[in-house]
Amino acid sequence: MGLAVGLYLFLRWILHPLAIRLPASIDLIVDATSALFLTPEYLGTTISRKLVKRPLPLAFLYGEAVCGLACLVHGLGLTLADALRNASAEITHRQALIGGAVGGVCLVILS
Repeated sequence: MGLAVGLYLFLRWILHPLAIRLPASIDLIVDATSALFLTPEYLGTTISRKLVKRPLPLAFLYGEAVCGLACLVHGLGLTLADALRNASAEITHRQALIGGAVGGVCLVILS
């Protein structure tokens, strides 16, 4: 019973404020992860330029692939965040009550 009440409160009062702040979190996570994945390319290109005076042949291809994947994940994340924000703004008392009850029953059955 307490779990269903918690899910109701989450769906009714907490989900929408969190969904409003989600795009900024997606930006931060995607940017930080991209920078982390681009570090090997940066180090390899820097060392190659110092030793051979030109970058490695496939270094830029790796960087373009990482940046392309980051743009794809960023766009998908923002689309999903927008859908979640719109859906959470339209949750009524009855929908949150039913969602909390169904979620609580499912969690009790699965545990």
